[in-house]
Amino acid sequence: MPHIRHIISENPLIPVMSLTIDETRAVLRFLKERTEDMDGLSEAPVAELSTTEQLGYPQVWRSSGRFYTIEGKQYVIWAEGILDKNNSMFSKDWVPGAHFVFHFDPAKGFFIDSKGTLTYFNKRNTADLIRYKGGYWLFDLWVRNPQAPLTECARSLTTGADTILITNVEDLGEPWSVEDVMTGTTSKWLNLAYELTPSSETVAPDGWVDFTLTLKDGKTHEVATDVTWDGYIVEAVDGYAPHKRVAVTNGVGHFRACALGLQAGETMRIKINHRFYTSRAEATVQVVSDD
Repeated sequence: MPHIRHIISENPLIPVMSLTIDETRAVLRFLKERTEDMDGLSEAPVAELSTTEQLGYPQVWRSSGRFYTIEGKQYVIWAEGILDKNNSMFSKDWVPGAHFVFHFDPAKGFFIDSKGTLTYFNKRNTADLIRYKGGYWLFDLWVRNPQAPLTECARSLTTGADTILITNVEDLGEPWSVEDVMTGTTSKWLNLAYELTPSSETVAPDGWVDFTLTLKDGKTHEVATDVTWDGYIVEAVDGYAPHKRVAVTNGVGHFRACALGLQAGETMRIKINHRFYTSRAEATVQVVSDD
């Protein structure tokens, strides 16, 4: 079972929301009440809001031509965001540890981005990013095993206490308050964790050390045996690594590095990078004389 979180806001948010998920798509829709100037619309069944078919558009100014009667009132799709893991826009970033965010600008519409593309330079955590950019950030999704169905991704949904939610999702997850989440760095349990372990705490000048990269569940800290990927980048801050990539199989990967050109008293620092993240894990080995 994926890790799932449901953030509940005591403040009013979107009055009606729709979240639907299948093996390849996650669709978030915001609905607003129909106004008198919205002519030429046809009524559609509310049940279609529980599908992952395209019903609207990301832009707030485009009409879907439909309205829905919900609890005696008529609503239209305000904006719709579709994350399709097979779409080239997202598939290039569909890798272990990827974090996708749905953010909504009421003046423009939905945007779906890999969080790394938004924070690579400014290094803000999600809470700080929300404060900086504003708008609504109500759905997040974390990739664990790229080959697994999207339904197995960890996710976080935010709703208001009075939000009407139409969904095909049975479990909304652990309840959290907005106040707790917005303290920052409270989402690591939803993603993978990384550990880099050297075979020795010391190495002779120009000597070799074997390293083990272990991927773990961010909540249970058990080895993520379901994750296999060959895209982790080895960065020898000091010394030399002959292979710049390390392949992880069933959650574990191995490589070696040399204290090339380093002298006793110095350190060899090795980092594991991952696309937009420059230090998923790191380890330092002390260089000592072999006399």
